[in-house]
Amino acid sequence: MKRVFWSALAAFGLIAAIAAAVNPVDAADHLDAPNVQLDGRVDINDVYVFQSPENPDNTVLMMTVNPAAGVLSPTTFDRRASYRFQIDTNGNGRRNRTITVRFGQENSDGSQTVTVFGPRGRSRGVTGEGMDLRGGGRAIVGTFDDPFFFDFQAFQDQVKGAGGDRVFCDNHATDFFAGLNVSAIVLEVPSDLITARNSTEIGVWAETIRRGKVDRMGRPAIATVLVDDGSEDRFNRTMPHQDRARFGDQVRDNLLFLSGLDGSGYTEDEAESISDVLLPDILTFDTASSDGFLNGRQLADDVIDTALFIVTGGLGENGSAVLDGDCVDGNDQPFSQTFPYLAPAN
Repeated sequence: MKRVFWSALAAFGLIAAIAAAVNPVDAADHLDAPNVQLDGRVDINDVYVFQSPENPDNTVLMMTVNPAAGVLSPTTFDRRASYRFQIDTNGNGRRNRTITVRFGQENSDGSQTVTVFGPRGRSRGVTGEGMDLRGGGRAIVGTFDDPFFFDFQAFQDQVKGAGGDRVFCDNHATDFFAGLNVSAIVLEVPSDLITARNSTEIGVWAETIRRGKVDRMGRPAIATVLVDDGSEDRFNRTMPHQDRARFGDQVRDNLLFLSGLDGSGYTEDEAESISDVLLPDILTFDTASSDGFLNGRQLADDVIDTALFIVTGGLGENGSAVLDGDCVDGNDQPFSQTFPYLAPAN
């Protein structure tokens, strides 16, 4: 039965967005590595890339930082840091376009100046207020509801509780991230500014830079789940085109472990092939398509359910269900179909 799910994974390049640490804040990429745990302002929680619901000719690029903003983290951005969207237009795992966002000192009202260095030049604004981008598009930066949704207790029951009968959501579905905020950078740009000529396909990842690269993220939870503990900072400093050579073995071995929690598991060859699909850690996206995950990642995409089902194989050796999701099917607040698409801050 595992081979059915391996085939789906290999075909679509799915990554397991699951929590692997005791601290439930680690569930996405929140506080995923030692360096970012020192300062949530440069900790990339999640990256989203999707076709604009308001204009199909535009692409939305979004990153969130500051896990539990206002509680564990500030609600401001680091003025010494650069926040970057890196865009690969030819599929070689190297950047061809870069959009950089930088911030000024905090003002008396708590706001900061925002400078976006986009495809057509520099644009300036203030956090909490929408701004137009030079050459077309718009942006807003500020505090919003955390769009990531996940039932940490269900994960503990169903995955970490290996052996015997496992609990399946028994009416206790609880979104750990309900009521928590993040700081978000939301850009909407004409797709033809970030694609190669005669192409609609791109790869996207986000980076935070402060005296060197601090964090990076493409797909959900690579560094949290499939990279060995203690290797996260080294992974974050690596360029995506180096991922397979430097971390392919770790990803393969962790896939073997995760898929074997129910007593079955992938073969080593299967896990090797899957690691070749999952790396490099880049969100691939066709700007001409309105589909969600695995095409980019939309806010409402339930990446946890899909990923858990495939990575664990979904079925045990006797054909009984092992894992079909984390019990939470959506965010605690509804998303909007209008810019900036996120739910307002709690």
